[in-house]
Amino acid sequence: MKTLRASINNWIDKLNGQWRAMPVKKQHHHILLLFSAYALLSIIVLVKVCYDVAKPGNTIRIDHIENPVIRQGKSSVIREDNPSNYPQDNPPNYLRDNSPVSPQDSITTILDNKKYGRQ
Repeated sequence: MKTLRASINNWIDKLNGQWRAMPVKKQHHHILLLFSAYALLSIIVLVKVCYDVAKPGNTIRIDHIENPVIRQGKSSVIREDNPSNYPQDNPPNYLRDNSPVSPQDSITTILDNKKYGRQ
C-alpha cells in the first residue's frame, strides 16, 4: 500500500512539474480547452433533457418506493379495480393485495420465517 501511494505521489509530482514547466500561455490554452469541452457537454445534456421533457405523451409515473423484500412476496395478486393504464406485471403498491411480510419485520425475521416454514 505504501509503494502504491509513493508511486502515485511520484506520478502527480512529475505531472505537476510538467505543468509548471509549460508556458503560461499554453496553460491558459489548455484550461480554456477543458472548460469549453465541459461547457459543450453541459449544453448537450441540457438540450437533451429539454427535448425529452418537451416530447408529447411524456408522463412520469409517481409511486411510493417499494421495499424489495416485500415485493418478492408470493401475493402480488392484482385487485379487480386495477386501472388499465398500468402494466399487469408491475402495478403500483396500492393495487396489490397485502403481502404476508409486514414492513416492520427485519430481514432476519423474514429469513427465519422462510427457513422454518412459518407464515
